[in-house]
Amino acid sequence: ATQKGDVELIKQLIEWGQVKATDWDEQNITPFYWAAINAQMAACWYLLDQGVEVDALGGNLVATPM
Repeated sequence: ATQKGDVELIKQLIEWGQVKATDWDEQNITPFYWAAINAQMAACWYLLDQGVEVDALGGNLVATPM
């Protein structure tokens, strides 16, 4: 959902307790990281409002999305 910028789905998943905005996936990447590297700004803003860490390291490069 974050890669495609589906903010409504992201909201639902978080509200229903299916995921947390701060979760890491099997590739060691956060939802914010996915949204940022895919230029999904609305998703980024929503996740920032949820308290994500912008400087969280992730992925194969162990880098931040910013």
